[in-house]
Amino acid sequence: MYVFNCILGFLSLFYLLFIGKISSCSSLLYTAEMLFQMIPMNFNAHELSEAAAFLGPFCFSLFILLVLFVCMSMFLTIINDSFGTVRDEIKLNGDVDQHMFSFMFYKFQRWIGLGRLNELQRLEERDGQMGSKYLDPIEHFPNKIDKLLDALNRVYMDQIISKNDLPNLKCFSLMCCHSFQGFDNVIVRLLHRMIYLKELTLYLHIFGGSKFIAGTHLDNEILIHMPQLHTFIFYIASENVIADPTIRISNDDIQRTFTNIEHRQVAFMVDYFEPYKIICRVFSLPFKFHLLEHIGNNIPNIVFNSVTHLKLWDKDAFKYEFFVRLARAFPFLKNLSIHNIIPSFLAHNYYLRDKDWLSIIEYPHLISLDVERTYSDYVENFLNETKSYIPHLAELKVTYYALKIVTKNFTRNETRHNCAGVRQLIVEDPIVYPKDVYCYFPLLSV
Repeated sequence: MYVFNCILGFLSLFYLLFIGKISSCSSLLYTAEMLFQMIPMNFNAHELSEAAAFLGPFCFSLFILLVLFVCMSMFLTIINDSFGTVRDEIKLNGDVDQHMFSFMFYKFQRWIGLGRLNELQRLEERDGQMGSKYLDPIEHFPNKIDKLLDALNRVYMDQIISKNDLPNLKCFSLMCCHSFQGFDNVIVRLLHRMIYLKELTLYLHIFGGSKFIAGTHLDNEILIHMPQLHTFIFYIASENVIADPTIRISNDDIQRTFTNIEHRQVAFMVDYFEPYKIICRVFSLPFKFHLLEHIGNNIPNIVFNSVTHLKLWDKDAFKYEFFVRLARAFPFLKNLSIHNIIPSFLAHNYYLRDKDWLSIIEYPHLISLDVERTYSDYVENFLNETKSYIPHLAELKVTYYALKIVTKNFTRNETRHNCAGVRQLIVEDPIVYPKDVYCYFPLLSV
């Protein structure tokens, strides 16, 4: 009885799916076919069971459940969208059942491999898909799933990794702007194959791990395996959770790990963002990369000429001295994003906010400013021309509430000059701006 119900459910699915004439949904068959191919071809069940008595089969089962969940969600979405089309077809065509069952039988043949498209049919199917100017987004969904599963199949499920050396590789560059885990298991193992490398560039943000990546680790795990290496440009940030917040790591502690005379042109930054969270950065000088993220009050006395994109975040407030050092350290800054909800001064010292600002800070190349996730003080610090000079600001991301406060409902003269060149104003929610906004931002698109 159970098998009979499954067969009826299968036929009902085909009825609802294909009677709607969503021809591109036939790729669901290829999705199912790919699913059955991925399991025996790319998973080694013996190795999974040998890895751990419980964990291997458990992870394998989780994968199967995840794929089945995605497929079932996809089926239900398409079925729900097809109800209206089925009803319309039945009203217009009295002989729809015969056409439907023949179509189901043909699709079933293709699914089990007995029916194949000839060249003419392939061209007709492709022309039919390309000929429609407007496609319902649901018709793209099965193809997207096909591509997703194919990517998972190629990238994550391949168990065969070559371990041979790469004797012809002389130059290698790896830049990853997103944090990841597995530096030793992935990156170091890959670099060990490049024994004849002469130039190496690394930009990495590593999350977790048992230790911070510093001089000793770089020497023992990477550089000692590359005797011909003469150029090493790097930025490596290690983000970790510390068990004991009373134990503090300083720049001097990191510097002592760089005992190799060949690598003295390095700099260090150690930031504590929470009692148990620390980011340790080591990088070569001069700095060669264009992006820095999660930078706090601890800006070193270094000029980062190459940095054009900067993201600031700290648990402590940014004050006048910080922005002075910021402008000096990043003279060619173009995109600045700030995340800090702590006011520059607390309520009892708020009268010092303007007195503390001693001079106008210039940002000659800044074109994009994101102060959406900040206290209104920082919006004031940048838009007020008595505090900041931003001649080329073209994009501003801010909360509409903070913008109204700082500009005094778009009437304040001190903030008018830095807003005059803004062409794109990004606020948290879609809004119809009043006329005063367009008068205050004359270059803003209507």
